[in-house]
Amino acid sequence: MPRQRYLVMDGLQLLELNAQQRQVLDHIDVLINGKFEQDKADPSLLWRGSSNQFIHRLAASRA
Repeated sequence: MPRQRYLVMDGLQLLELNAQQRQVLDHIDVLINGKFEQDKADPSLLWRGSSNQFIHRLAASRA
């Protein structure tokens, strides 16, 4: 059976996560974090709604 892949969108910044939330990061492949901000909205962004949001490729950093 192929391994499941997980993409998670979260309105928090990485530094705002508590210890319990950080434990979940070990099971996530891609994290998109940052609160959506209407004044920074950009429909051309891949997987993000606003330019203040960031894509973290967590699985790649564990390889």
